[in-house]
Amino acid sequence: MDLPPPVQEAKALASRLSLASKCSDEAGALLRVLAAARPGGRIGVVGAGCGTGTAWLLSGCAPETRLFSVERHPERADAVREMFAAEPRMTVLRGDWELIAADAPFDVLFVDAVPPKHQFPDRIPPLVAPGGLVVLDDLTPLVDDDERRAAAHDPVRAFWYGLSGWAVTEVIVSPREAVLLAARLVTPPATA
Repeated sequence: MDLPPPVQEAKALASRLSLASKCSDEAGALLRVLAAARPGGRIGVVGAGCGTGTAWLLSGCAPETRLFSVERHPERADAVREMFAAEPRMTVLRGDWELIAADAPFDVLFVDAVPPKHQFPDRIPPLVAPGGLVVLDDLTPLVDDDERRAAAHDPVRAFWYGLSGWAVTEVIVSPREAVLLAARLVTPPATA
């Protein structure tokens, strides 16, 4: 797979900072497609890291799309901001993940940081517009019945699959990674 130039830059930044690139190429390719499907939308990234996931999203963004990314580690946030300095569609925030709420609602929200994904999942849904998507990567693929039963005890999956007013599925992007997609329904289902 040929990597888009912004992704190549982000991977080079990760190498310079001696950090592993958190977003896999397989998950990144999916992010690119999701961004391309939302021309003119608002896209958010929680946990920019070295900017790899952000770069994948940017590589799919239309000219009128706005992309907001937040990173709590100052050195990484500053490096990502510098890397995207010439990109008018980008805003890189430095600080706690909840800073991104000021730019909500989002049409696509990629949650890559561990604390909001695992400790504060209930704070994510209000950040997404009706019809918008939440994207969570780094999940272990479920390929057999035993794994699916075990997943019932996975708090991340349990939260999203149990959330009313959302359509949720997982996409296996590689033998070692699945991505959870949660779409906020425009008209939540009627309750009996």
